[in-house]
Amino acid sequence: MKYEYLSVDGLTEYTPEHDAVMNIALNPVLGIYEKTMGKPVSVKIPNAITKPTFHSGYDYDNHPSYNEEAVLAALSEIGVKQSALCDYPRYGDTLRVFFEDTETATNFINELLN
Repeated sequence: MKYEYLSVDGLTEYTPEHDAVMNIALNPVLGIYEKTMGKPVSVKIPNAITKPTFHSGYDYDNHPSYNEEAVLAALSEIGVKQSALCDYPRYGDTLRVFFEDTETATNFINELLN
């Protein structure tokens, strides 16, 4: 499967253009949380796959917890250790997985969807 490699580089955070890229699932995206995570490529996993449940924290906010079985199986199949975080509620509280390069991200998506 071919993917369009998208990027948030040069987009102003919280603009409609930036939000549009942040909300694209199952497609490699460059530059999201790169400074925080140390990896340049990420893939947003739809909640339909991770089936999150929400739990109240000490701050009284609801925090997601994911069923990551499918994600972990796909990562294991391509030999990648997990590096993930939860997107902000603005972007659907989805799980986002990070990779060193677009090839590995593409392999992950293909494995996840098989």
